[in-house]
Amino acid sequence: MSSLNDAKRILLETRATFVLVKDGVSFRSEDRGVSPILEKLREPDNTMKGAYVADRVIGKAAALLLVLGEIDSLYAAVISGYAAKVLDDHGISYEYAKIVPNIINRTGTDMCPMEKWVLEIDDPAEAYRVLLEKIGGGS
Repeated sequence: MSSLNDAKRILLETRATFVLVKDGVSFRSEDRGVSPILEKLREPDNTMKGAYVADRVIGKAAALLLVLGEIDSLYAAVISGYAAKVLDDHGISYEYAKIVPNIINRTGTDMCPMEKWVLEIDDPAEAYRVLLEKIGGGS
């Protein structure tokens, strides 16, 4: 079984919202949004590089952060068309259960604010900076 399948299995069989598998070790989080990805990006060594990731919802913001982390491949239960384009543009392989035009906010009334904040951004490092600034995550 591939590491992507391991990540996908853990995601689907647990309450995890984010799963990262690398070198036979898995990390999982039940945090919502891009928080688990930001947590991994803040670690001193690039623990995401070459990793296999499974996530419940991937919008453009999350996709740009995953590109910055240099993951190997992704499984998303739901992915936005914007996120798929980012992954395609950066040559990251991915699978998904459902694709939607864009991710909606938690109240279902508008586009997800994080996706909206990076809609016109294509540079992963710039997206990281903007997201940290907007959510108050520091540097």
